[in-house]
Amino acid sequence: METESTNQLSRHISDCVPQVYAISPNFTRVYVNGITYFYSYNSLIAFLVRHGDMFVCKRKWSRTTSNHLSILKTGKHVDLIEEEFIKLVAMVSSTQVL
Repeated sequence: METESTNQLSRHISDCVPQVYAISPNFTRVYVNGITYFYSYNSLIAFLVRHGDMFVCKRKWSRTTSNHLSILKTGKHVDLIEEEFIKLVAMVSSTQVL
């Protein structure tokens, strides 16, 4: 019989192991440590944090990447210029407890 601390440890370990899902060709969702990252081709275009806020990189994208973003931007989100987006990704990713 598993104890509550064993269950918590299992959830923590599964949070730390990246889970990769192909949404469609060249459109990928990666979940790791409570953050969901969205990639179009090899570019990080958006991320979603645990409490539900989505942040989107605002720049000139290709037609396909723009279509991927239109799928993501159906709800509340924050558009950030590329420089601010990169800073926020670095900050959020580094503050997550492993």
